[in-house]
Amino acid sequence: MAFLDAAISYYNTHYHLDMNYLEQQVIYKQIHVSRSAQCSIKIGESSSSEKRPYHEIIKPDVFQLFKRKVYISSIAFNLTVFTVIVLFACHSFLCNDSSAPLINTVSP
Repeated sequence: MAFLDAAISYYNTHYHLDMNYLEQQVIYKQIHVSRSAQCSIKIGESSSSEKRPYHEIIKPDVFQLFKRKVYISSIAFNLTVFTVIVLFACHSFLCNDSSAPLINTVSP
């Protein structure tokens, strides 16, 4: 369960990091547009940028999200397969050891 929680936390952290990068790009674009406009706005006047909502609808790239899910799933699958192989090897070495002394029972 701890690994599943870590994988979910990893996915959520990267999702929110992508969202922060997208919001940062929008803010940088707004700064660049406002600097390049070079128009003086008097206090009390409303500009066209104030009529727009500050936050646009921001969604991360669906393909990047899919790649991240595939990556996390493949890592989880590979770790599970490795664990099964190690457990099977330990079981075969310990339970099927031919060098272990056999206990002979003496019948009366």
